[in-house]
Amino acid sequence: MKENTQINSTDQVGWIVRFVGTPFMDGVYTEEEFAVQIKEHMEEKYPSLRFEVADVPADFRFSDDIFWACHQDEIDVLNSGRTYPV
Repeated sequence: MKENTQINSTDQVGWIVRFVGTPFMDGVYTEEEFAVQIKEHMEEKYPSLRFEVADVPADFRFSDDIFWACHQDEIDVLNSGRTYPV
């Protein structure tokens, strides 16, 4: 896997990996290729979930409420097909 290249404020577009059907995502990467590699890794790790790479404006920011790693327990439940406790 290539070096993690997070986007900086001078870039015009970035790339995220969306967890389709959820509010969760990963990254804002400068290179689409790296986002695709992350997507492929997530597909192996969570085979029951769907992912997509999407482009976003360079100033796009996201917080912990949608960063997937902050919700790993919920994602594990979704991947297993069990119902997440409300």
